[in-house]
Amino acid sequence: MLSSTSNSPLHEGKKTKTFISPNRFAILVSDVTSDDPVFDTAPSFRDDTVVSSPHTMDHRTEPPAPPLYIRNIINFSAFKNVLIKTVGLDGFTCKSTPSYLIVRPNGRDNFNALANYLMDTNASFHTFRPPVDRPFRIVIRNLHHSTLSADISTALLEEGHIYGKLVSDVEYIKEVFLVTSNTLFQDFANKNEIIKHIQGLPISRIINTILCINGEISNQLQTDLAAADFFSVCLYESIDVTSQARLEVFVRFISVNIIKEELIKLITISTQATCDIMFDIMIC
Repeated sequence: MLSSTSNSPLHEGKKTKTFISPNRFAILVSDVTSDDPVFDTAPSFRDDTVVSSPHTMDHRTEPPAPPLYIRNIINFSAFKNVLIKTVGLDGFTCKSTPSYLIVRPNGRDNFNALANYLMDTNASFHTFRPPVDRPFRIVIRNLHHSTLSADISTALLEEGHIYGKLVSDVEYIKEVFLVTSNTLFQDFANKNEIIKHIQGLPISRIINTILCINGEISNQLQTDLAAADFFSVCLYESIDVTSQARLEVFVRFISVNIIKEELIKLITISTQATCDIMFDIMIC
């Protein structure tokens, strides 16, 4: 039996299939055999000075001020000198168009200074309210119906908030009723007197009035449908801003040679409702 190191003619000239590739991870080998951690997790003492980068974005940066659109500028050079005296050379930029001179202030302080100057001089201009000064509307849900608006306003003031107008659901109903009164009573000769009377009504009386009007409309609609020879029903389903599906039921019929279309029902349904479920809901 010959060893693998033998010079036997059987092994001469035969190529071995074994090969050695370089170890890519050899550079990670360390001669240190201690148990010290490779990464030091202790906090290092660094200089707290942060070097600002031109690509670093400060999320607290004030939003840009809205532009000022100024008309009827005859002497542009003189007007520009006045603006420079008001806010400085770097306080604004200008752009001329056929209709306006667009002045873009740099910052809210410069915007206020330029706007005050234009108002004091009765200049012809328009602009927009800065984003930081714009009010926003808040809706508070799941409050008990007995919660008084005065209690809510007091709580807001105690928290340091400033509010413009606080409207409850009942007060909103009164406001909507007044807005729609011009259409509801447009054929009445004493429309103005009716609207004036509604304005002086307490909220509870307004709700009762709305319910009475609803009853009268329903009775009149039933009378018209009973007198019609034919009528058709139209269904329309859509999802509103609250992500709830609403089913609107309309009816079309002819009354005294006039084609009418009336809303008879508005129903909240499931977004997965089938035709059978809609039919059962409609006939209830």
